[in-house]
Amino acid sequence: MFIRLGETPSEIPQALAPMFWRRLEDREGLTTNTGTDWLFPGNRAGRHISIPTLQQRLPTLGIDPQRTRNTTLKQLTALLDVATLSDRLGYSPKTLAQHAERSGSHMAHYVDAKHRMHPA
Repeated sequence: MFIRLGETPSEIPQALAPMFWRRLEDREGLTTNTGTDWLFPGNRAGRHISIPTLQQRLPTLGIDPQRTRNTTLKQLTALLDVATLSDRLGYSPKTLAQHAERSGSHMAHYVDAKHRMHPA
């Protein structure tokens, strides 16, 4: 199973896939847009939920988008080098290097080291 929240689809980890399948199968309460494969369908047929609407709903579910984003980036920079993450996620290397530094990652200085080796 894959999810696309931007340009590049990402694989859903096996452990989380059942939750996503349940969400896709449970369309109770939807009066419109029921025949869609969108995980978060909007009110208009064939359209996903709008970004502002999703941003309003997440806090009511107990999800702090900013904190979740920052925590996720911190964890990812501990697993992958900044250059790879920058290419995959579209974030600037400088931003990801800051998250890597906060994570205490041994890869936190990857971008700085690369720039010293290959100055612009």
